[in-house]
Amino acid sequence: NMQLIGERRGEVDLAFVQGDASPSTYARLITVLYDEVLHILVSNETGRDIRTVYDLQGKRVALGTTGSGTRDLSQRVLSHFGVEVGEDLIISPSEAAAALADGSIDAAFLLSAIPSSLIADLAREDKISFLSLGDAGEAGDEAHALELVFPGMQEDIIPRSTYVRWPREAVDTVSVPAMLVAREDLDEELVRTI
Repeated sequence: NMQLIGERRGEVDLAFVQGDASPSTYARLITVLYDEVLHILVSNETGRDIRTVYDLQGKRVALGTTGSGTRDLSQRVLSHFGVEVGEDLIISPSEAAAALADGSIDAAFLLSAIPSSLIADLAREDKISFLSLGDAGEAGDEAHALELVFPGMQEDIIPRSTYVRWPREAVDTVSVPAMLVAREDLDEELVRTI
């Protein structure tokens, strides 16, 4: 989306972008909308041995669709910790949810506002577990490291029982702000109205 605002000028006037997107001199911020929280979900069918981010090594994992912010963030997280998945599945969030439920993948990265109805449905059916990037509230864990290394990422928590009974314990994770940006030369009155 940032490329549509900048490199291919005139193609779009407004775009939704993540706070960790590559900056553009052609865009200006209108507003921060909400936090997109990284949910790392593990299939209860096939992922019983996955307890940490390092256990994703060699597994079948959905990292997001091509060009998506989810995919970019997921790849940075895994690369930072030196984790190479066995099979990188490029599927939509709804396809990832179905694959988690039937056990055809081991884990999925989903970037979403809290609460997510897609994740709530999986949790209600006890099809998933939540993978934590450390011990929630403990300084110096994996989520804290990501916040320090990647500008725009912030340590965050998925509170216990966000999805009714799940997660059973608070989950330490990261989030990025969802922002609305405009072309830098868009009419100032229009931007104020928006």
